[in-house]
Amino acid sequence: MANIGALLMAIPPVIWKTALVPLYFLFACIVVLALLLTPRRGEPVTLYPVDQRGIAAMPHILSSKSLRLVSRGNLPGSYVVIGTPPDFGTALRFHGLLLLNSNAPGCGPASIEKDTR
Repeated sequence: MANIGALLMAIPPVIWKTALVPLYFLFACIVVLALLLTPRRGEPVTLYPVDQRGIAAMPHILSSKSLRLVSRGNLPGSYVVIGTPPDFGTALRFHGLLLLNSNAPGCGPASIEKDTR
């Protein structure tokens, strides 16, 4: 074990710093993506089923009195709702649903009719 420590100490610190740059970049990208896709309180939420449990739980979740269905989502099998959905961890772990911010690119309603008057 002492030989491995001596070997690591022999590596110049510059190599360690340059090796960590891609990891820092990857971590920053994951944080930005999480900030974009995390649903915000009081805004529309896209419910996306990630497995068969999500597909099976979707009718039960959509019939909840605390949610109002807005439209079908842009993602296959997804729906956009307004209200108080289950929290992120519960929805993903027990229901197989991924909650996404509907205002994020590609996560909103399937079609929005615009008034062209």
